Amino acid sequence: MKEEEQEKFLQSLMKNILVGIYLLREDGTLVYVNERFAEIFGYSSPNQLVGKEMYSVVHPRDYVKVKENIRRCFGGKAGLIYYEFTALKKDGTEIEVGIQGSLMEYGGRPAIGGVLVDLTGYKRKRERARHLDAVLRAIRRIDQLIAKEKDESRLLQRICNLLLEVGSYKVVWIGLIDEKAGQIVPVAQSGFEKGYLESLEDFSILRWPDEEAIRTDRPYIMENILEEPKFSPWRKEAIKGGYLSSIAVPLISEGKVYGAINVCSDQREFFDEEEITLLEEVSSDISYALRALRLERERNKLQKNLTRSFESMAQTVVKMLGQRDPYTATHSRRVAEFARLVAEEMGFSRNRVYGVWIGGILHDVGKIGIPETILVKPGRLSPQEMALIRTHPERGYEILKDMHFPWPVAEMALQHHERLNGTGYPKGIKGEDIILEARILAVCDVLEAMSSHRPYRPAKSQKKTLEEIEKGRGTKYDPKVVDVAIKLVEEGKIHLSQ
Repeated sequence: MKEEEQEKFLQSLMKNILVGIYLLREDGTLVYVNERFAEIFGYSSPNQLVGKEMYSVVHPRDYVKVKENIRRCFGGKAGLIYYEFTALKKDGTEIEVGIQGSLMEYGGRPAIGGVLVDLTGYKRKRERARHLDAVLRAIRRIDQLIAKEKDESRLLQRICNLLLEVGSYKVVWIGLIDEKAGQIVPVAQSGFEKGYLESLEDFSILRWPDEEAIRTDRPYIMENILEEPKFSPWRKEAIKGGYLSSIAVPLISEGKVYGAINVCSDQREFFDEEEITLLEEVSSDISYALRALRLERERNKLQKNLTRSFESMAQTVVKMLGQRDPYTATHSRRVAEFARLVAEEMGFSRNRVYGVWIGGILHDVGKIGIPETILVKPGRLSPQEMALIRTHPERGYEILKDMHFPWPVAEMALQHHERLNGTGYPKGIKGEDIILEARILAVCDVLEAMSSHRPYRPAKSQKKTLEEIEKGRGTKYDPKVVDVAIKLVEEGKIHLSQ
């Protein structure tokens, strides 16, 4: 290739290459930049930068960093340097760049030559990914919170706090529909000063995005709050607080509208499709929680008016218990089935067998008054927690005693933890003072509990489970009940969990 052609080729390469190329002197003066370098900083021609100091495109907060790297390179302390800094375009826009350079000779004098790339897009994507990951982590924490928190006000406030902790939101608030007033009222917020929302003379300014979201059954987004005409009365507050974009997501579950959750950002056009999808998931979780909490309140009211339809009532109570503690619900059903089989084998009448089954279903109903955090605690219970658990037979008795069963169901609940030798609870009664139905439940309760997995220990094997009740035969447990239960297990009629 001829020298002239090489020159043209190099000029074309410098002009069209996708990275900025530069040469600068020790005082920071740019002596050469290509078109891409100029373009990165918003200049139409390289000539607009040549002769200027490199520092003219450096953000003031990074002057020292850039100056130190140039000094090190010219001082021979670094062969090849690379660093990143915040730069300023011609119009003042901030961008993030990465620059690489090495010491060379240009025009008979030392210079630093190298390349510069615009990292703004990459860094924005990286920060966006970090933000979305933080939102996902917040959602997981919200799910855990929903599983534990049974107070609606505390739940909603803690959800607002968790979302604000993501770090990219300025304000999060939740408004619920006041059925009497027929409008949305704020019930929880994080980011505003305490009492701010309630103090607004005209809350309708902040209410209408919620109303739009509910009316259209989809998120309502303001990409630029300052340009929204309906928000003009609140414009000064938005500028003061740095609220530039917002989203309102309706809270709807099973066709029931509860309100909306609102999130504000200090960036315009912040809420993209990924963000919207994640916030819709948050909305769905909140809606589910509100529905579950309100259903639980309704179930508690319903319990006071249970009908005398015994099986329906028993299954309803177990279902209620299952919402709070799935293990206890499953345990109650299995104990009831074991007890039914034992009662049948012992020759009970059909009616009496049915009564034992009802008693088995309801024997742990007293746990409905025990905090869920204790019922589902993964570790071993403290002495105080165990003492509270041990109140469930009496609690169950109090719930059941005035329900007019034709069987001793309340007594079964009260006595199923009593033992023949008086070592049981709550009364420590002995022998024949414990009704036979309760003695059956005592054995079946132990069989099911030992053979089932618990959060704090694995299930015992069938062999060890049977050894335990065999060991207590005649001391803790009724010997005939033990013999029948073991026989049914060995015959495969009672299936222990493995």
